[in-house]
Amino acid sequence: MPLLISMVGRKIDILGKIAIWLPWNIVGNATFDSNTNRIIMAWNTTDGFVRCFIVGFIGVVLFYTLGLIMFKKKEIR
Repeated sequence: MPLLISMVGRKIDILGKIAIWLPWNIVGNATFDSNTNRIIMAWNTTDGFVRCFIVGFIGVVLFYTLGLIMFKKKEIR
């Protein structure tokens, strides 16, 4: 799904902005520094760390709310 949104986001600007914030795209945009033989991940920078933190928080709230709504009418035994 994130890859599909990224491809469509090349044509539609708002989907491109949404695709940048998807977790798969944050992790998938790692680069390799051949001088130091290290992988540079998004959370190595301050902006990247804040972005990862915000996306994680939104994901937790979204799935927590979704779980409450889905299990509201069901009794778990």
